[in-house]
Amino acid sequence: MNLSFNFFKNILNKLFLLLQFFLVFIYIIFEEIIWNFIAKPIYNFIESLNAIQKLDELLRSTNRYIILITFVLLFVLVELLGIVAGGLIVSGNIFVGTGLYLAKIPIAVFTYWMFKVVRSKLMTFYLFRVSFNTLENILSLIKNSYIYKSTIDVLIKTKEYIKSKLQYFKDKIIGKKGRFIYRIKRFYFFIKQRYK
Repeated sequence: MNLSFNFFKNILNKLFLLLQFFLVFIYIIFEEIIWNFIAKPIYNFIESLNAIQKLDELLRSTNRYIILITFVLLFVLVELLGIVAGGLIVSGNIFVGTGLYLAKIPIAVFTYWMFKVVRSKLMTFYLFRVSFNTLENILSLIKNSYIYKSTIDVLIKTKEYIKSKLQYFKDKIIGKKGRFIYRIKRFYFFIKQRYK
């Protein structure tokens, strides 16, 4: 009896570890890659536009129910596009799925910007507030997990390694003192002098 309980407990622990890894992996892909390299520049561009300031004022003065309906529709649209894109990628339509996923990013960025503007209005809805706080707690658990921290540590070290190798390549091969470029220049001038 005790042996079967330990076996079952061991399996549950492994399943939980797998679930943690999956959640961390998805979060890192979204947060570190998609958000930082694609969505954040789009978000900064949107915030810099003057027309957005007028939309900002319009949103702040809009009825909270209209805000809720608009936000939820945009959020559902973004999530559905993500699911469809994922389904297309899994079914073998990698280019179409990737294209659809990239196409949803501007909508997701706009939705995120809208949330920042009207957050206080959305938080007046109890169900929305509870859902948001639950999501925040889940993200906090993910960020504080050992798997997340160790994965981020590996990503940072890998990024630094690649950066140092690119710098080495630039200095030794392409840069002014790089022997490869120097030899090409010497060879070029040699040929030019020879066949004048």
